[in-house]
Amino acid sequence: MNQLRANIKPMEPTLCHSLHYLRREVMAARDTGRIIIEFNDGVHIINMHEARQLADAMIALVNMPLLGPHWYPVDRTRAAGILMAILHWDLETFSPRVPERKAAELTGKIFGHFPDDATFLTSVRPHADMSLSPHKWASGSELEELDAGVVIVSDNLVGLVWVEDRPYR
Repeated sequence: MNQLRANIKPMEPTLCHSLHYLRREVMAARDTGRIIIEFNDGVHIINMHEARQLADAMIALVNMPLLGPHWYPVDRTRAAGILMAILHWDLETFSPRVPERKAAELTGKIFGHFPDDATFLTSVRPHADMSLSPHKWASGSELEELDAGVVIVSDNLVGLVWVEDRPYR
C-alpha cells in the first residue's frame, strides 16, 4: 500500500470544491438509510490486487469492514447500474427512495468525474440479477442492515459510494 501512496496525484482545489457539493447533493437526495460518499486522490494501479487494496483503504476511512477478495471488478455500465439501483431502492424494503431519473442524474454526475478506463469494483456479485429484490444481491441479512457499494479508481481520483439500509423494527 505504501507503494500505491507514492503514486498519489494531489487533488486540485476546484475539483475538491465540486466534489464537496456533489457529495452533499447525493446525501440529500435519499430520505432514509445511510449513504457514504467519499473521494480521495487518485493512484495509478497496475493490477486488481492493488485496486482491491485501494477499495479497502477507502472503505476503512469510514470504519467499515474490509472486503478484500470480495470486491468484484465490473465494467462501467454494470457499475453505473449498481450505483443507480442502490441510490434508487431501499435495500431492505425494495421501495423507491430516490426517483429513478434523479438516481440516474446523480450517477452520471459521479461517473462524469472518472475516465472511461477507470477501474470499477463493487460488493455485488458479478452475476447477481439487479431486477430482483436487494435481498438477493446486497450483502447482509434480514436481521442486520443490507448494504452495497461501488468504488471507482483512476489515476486522478478514487471514489466510494456505499448505501446501508436497516430493517424496520
